[in-house]
Amino acid sequence: MMSSWRLLRGFALIAGFCCLLSVRASAADRGLKVTLQEAVLKALSYNPSFAASFQSIRIARGRHHQTRSGLLPKLTGNVVKTRQTKPDVSLGNMGGFGSLMGGSLFATKVSDERLTLTQTILSLQEYFASRSAKRLVGAAVSDVLKAKVDLVANVKEAFFDVLFAGKMVEVMQATLEQAERQLNQAQQNYAAGVASKLELLRAEVHVANSRPQALDAARNREIAEQVLANVMGLEASTKVVPAGTFVAISDLPERAVLVDRALLSRPDVRAARTRLKAAQDGLRAAKSGRYPFVQANGMRDKSQGTRFPLTESIVIDSATVSVNVPIFDGELTRGRILEAQGQERKASYELAALDQTVELQVSRAFSVVANARSVLEATETAVRQATEALAISEEGYRLGIRTYIELMDAQLALTEARTNRVKAHRDYSVARSRLDQAQGLITGIEGVRADEIGSVSVGQPRPNLPRESVGPDGVSVRASSPTSATTVSATTVRSVESRSNPKERESSLPTGSSSPLPDDRGMWSEPRRTSR
Repeated sequence: MMSSWRLLRGFALIAGFCCLLSVRASAADRGLKVTLQEAVLKALSYNPSFAASFQSIRIARGRHHQTRSGLLPKLTGNVVKTRQTKPDVSLGNMGGFGSLMGGSLFATKVSDERLTLTQTILSLQEYFASRSAKRLVGAAVSDVLKAKVDLVANVKEAFFDVLFAGKMVEVMQATLEQAERQLNQAQQNYAAGVASKLELLRAEVHVANSRPQALDAARNREIAEQVLANVMGLEASTKVVPAGTFVAISDLPERAVLVDRALLSRPDVRAARTRLKAAQDGLRAAKSGRYPFVQANGMRDKSQGTRFPLTESIVIDSATVSVNVPIFDGELTRGRILEAQGQERKASYELAALDQTVELQVSRAFSVVANARSVLEATETAVRQATEALAISEEGYRLGIRTYIELMDAQLALTEARTNRVKAHRDYSVARSRLDQAQGLITGIEGVRADEIGSVSVGQPRPNLPRESVGPDGVSVRASSPTSATTVSATTVRSVESRSNPKERESSLPTGSSSPLPDDRGMWSEPRRTSR
């Protein structure tokens, strides 16, 4: 009896284990279901390249601290303890008094305590150098926003590629099923003596050729899923199932309006303008090397010496103001001016070239969108006509008044029309996302804007998502150790130089935005805002 109970319990354990494996395998087949919104948010959180771009802000801020140090006071403390050996010079002719004083004319123990304060009162070179470095922090912010816009565009394209690959699987599967039905009809006609052996062979070849195409479509979908997972910062083995549709057709403004919008809102254009202003400040700093600068120094010096049996000390307080006039520095200033002039002219030319590039990119993207829309509208008509033609051909072949060649032609025409329609949907969706990228915009993603750093935590470790652990409803991604991430709270960013110059605010980002700088840890924050 006991052995029978153990046997039944063993069978129950084995059955439960098999059920668990089947559930996990089923969850793995379903994969991680994500919408376009979720795919973008995960990419902003886990993509390592985007996280690396944030370090440019920290680098620029560190350089700003270094250049600003020349304008800040410097306090130095110095303590020296000295013990000297008694020399051979003695005061023997002084008798006992000389022995009492130690036989020497100097102190054997010396203590020197000094506190020095230095403050630059006027230095145009340090001022312009600090302002130039501060502008470069703003340029680094714009670089991060540019990386954000590019990442969102790449995620959208990868997402639409997966949708396209899935639709192609459906098209090829429908073609295969249609070919099998036609083969079945050809076999019936051949058995009834209505169709020839050649028609039957053609139907069998058509089915055989349709199967590899369906397999290729499935493989292409798997590759597209791997690309999307990689862009999102996930493991390439993670099965990603997109939940969404292609972009609907909508009208666009005039080309000139899009170009003007791009020149105003693109982060890389703002970065180039900021770098030009920084180069101009750098040139001013180099020329200021010819001008005098004023410094103030304060010092308190306490010296104390010990000679047996006496201890003597002296305290000296001093304050000085110095005016330093450069006379000849070995052409150091001249070399700095030449370098700064080259940097300023280079930044000017790069800005002009970028303006031309932006206009070209927007115009090209506009043309691609217009062409993709025309193709998409044309394919809708072609699919409708090809579907009707195939239905007529199938009915005629069933009645024996149509040949199999006519049926195959109608089938191939429908497959081509469906393929063209799916490709046109994909091309139009990608073209719209690239047009947004050319303008420096992010559209269709709620809570994600091109002029904001974003309410996400960048630089998070890649989440641990083994295939068998994915839930049946596509659980959301969670990092295994988010405490090591760099937290970035939602904050609207404009060019940093607009903080110091109110006249430049209107030429920056939209009105009402704020532009805090990252703190010493390279983090962004917005006071009194904790919601995500």
